[in-house]
Amino acid sequence: MDIIALNDTHNGEAGVPLGGPSEELDLLNRLGILLKRYIIEDQTIFDKTLEFNRSAYAAIDERYNGPNLRNLLRQLESLRRVTQLWELDRKNIDFILYLRPDLSFLDDLNITTLFNLGATQFMTPYWGQYTGLNDRLVAGRPRTAIRFGNRLDLTWYYASNIQYLRSEAFLKWVMINHHRLRPVITNLRAQCIRATGLIAPNDICLRYCQYPKHIQICRADCRRILPPDVPTPPRPAWAIEQQKRDLESGKITIEQVRERERRIYLLE
Repeated sequence: MDIIALNDTHNGEAGVPLGGPSEELDLLNRLGILLKRYIIEDQTIFDKTLEFNRSAYAAIDERYNGPNLRNLLRQLESLRRVTQLWELDRKNIDFILYLRPDLSFLDDLNITTLFNLGATQFMTPYWGQYTGLNDRLVAGRPRTAIRFGNRLDLTWYYASNIQYLRSEAFLKWVMINHHRLRPVITNLRAQCIRATGLIAPNDICLRYCQYPKHIQICRADCRRILPPDVPTPPRPAWAIEQQKRDLESGKITIEQVRERERRIYLLE
């Protein structure tokens, strides 16, 4: 989608200018990647539809009034459009690999993993799962991948009947609970590069992460596995605020927070 600036308070990106589709096409050309099909769409067209429906979401939870819902639904709409493009050649496709364009990969893809996937399986990373599944990359056969690409269709049902719409938890519900698909864990690692050009603080530790040794601590705070000479990034503002809300609501206790941190920090 044609976006000239990014406003994502969740990740500290306020009014960051973007190069738009021309920049992305230029980067692909430099890598020698030629696109068979692509769509460039005026973002305001989709945003008008979103604004029309925002009040319905806000009636469920006032948090939907913020920019995070808009950015998530933009992402899901983009995935839906891309899915429509590859569906035109579905009979000639063995596997689909969805990748976010802001990822810097630390490992090579083991192509054998794709060939071993069954009809109801999908490949997903062990890191960045948070309360669900990593939504930055997924692979599967067309029958499975289409469920990932078209999950925008289920956002309203999930928000109004299941729980507050968070990307990772929503993805887990769609793939595992709703469609009864089976995840296959991969150790393929990739760091998110924010619109500011910096590595996302949560992803700095991935360079030093080992699978399966650190699988139990790869949620929102695995900073203690960083070598002594690597500066420890601050906890993201959203994580601090979320913990504060959970404490105030009684969802967790300070003793539970300390116990979780103790387990994380003492794990070798």
